[in-house]
Amino acid sequence: MRLIQITRMSSIIRLIYESVICFGSGILGFGYVLLDGNRSKILKYITFSWISAAVLCSLIQRNRQKTLSERNVILITGCDSGLGFNMALYCNLKLNMFVCAACLNTRSEGALQLLAQCNPKRFLLLELDIRKSASILHIEKTITNLLQSDDNLVLSYLVNNAGVMCFGEFEWQTNAIVEHQINVNLFGTMNFTRSFLYLARKYKTRIINVTSHCALEALPGLATYAATKAGLRYWSDSLRVEVKKYGVEVVNFIPGSQVMCTNITARQKQYTSEMLTSFTDEQIDFYGDYFKRYNNYLNQFCGNKPIQIISDGNLFTEFRNALIDYTPCAIYKSEPFRYAIYHKLFKYSPVYLRDWLILKFVNMPNYM
Repeated sequence: MRLIQITRMSSIIRLIYESVICFGSGILGFGYVLLDGNRSKILKYITFSWISAAVLCSLIQRNRQKTLSERNVILITGCDSGLGFNMALYCNLKLNMFVCAACLNTRSEGALQLLAQCNPKRFLLLELDIRKSASILHIEKTITNLLQSDDNLVLSYLVNNAGVMCFGEFEWQTNAIVEHQINVNLFGTMNFTRSFLYLARKYKTRIINVTSHCALEALPGLATYAATKAGLRYWSDSLRVEVKKYGVEVVNFIPGSQVMCTNITARQKQYTSEMLTSFTDEQIDFYGDYFKRYNNYLNQFCGNKPIQIISDGNLFTEFRNALIDYTPCAIYKSEPFRYAIYHKLFKYSPVYLRDWLILKFVNMPNYM
């Protein structure tokens, strides 16, 4: 009897061992289990069946996607221009969703274009300053009233897209500039999301937080911005686990480089003037013309731009997947091929080589 128990225990341990090999080594581990002639046929059959079922279920879950309609309400922040503006148009016109577009200024060019182009039966324009609690409370009440007015409507998605950016070395950026980025990109997004969590629990809302490649690899000249986006990324990771048990899903969406077709840098000239005014005599003497050359270089892609339609197909494919994948990934990322190569090199290079690559990547003027 003792021998039988030991044999059974050995079989269980062997099954666990083979399962670990399959999961840890992928196809090679699976082949090892199947081809090893010392394993019993029954044990091989059980392992093969179990792994096959797990893989099949995983593939089925991954390929399952939701169907969207006008009853799916999506609330998007930062819709005055750029990514938020394009997301609102895409969801309203292409995906036939009910879009609630939150703009900092409802009389901005982007807001007026959304009113003109979106289907009015599936569109609501809102004014939101994400830094102000009163503004957040007003949006919360408006959305609550909207959902209560029509039982068919469901708050399916909350997209935290609002963000600001300032280029400039950290020493140059004033406390006001630093705090503005933190208050919008991080604290504002956190407070806004918290005010909607009770609705998210009720409607099983998927929360999509728009971060940045700077959250993966911080770049010089964007230290504060990178810190806020990295904070948002890791907050998303924690929040995802916390609210999953309530049926709420949290996704991190990284849209890639859209600086040329967005107004996230619209206030750069204002920031430049503010930074220069705050310089001490020592800083003016030390940096010389470097500060001027640095900001002259930025002028080619910073400043206020006309509203543009983003034509990046991969961007919207990834965004659509973030919306409709039945079992969403933790991160959806759209990036140019150049970004993918550089980020791989950043990750696996020694520090001195990584720092050199980053300088080549950003290609900013050198200090002389």
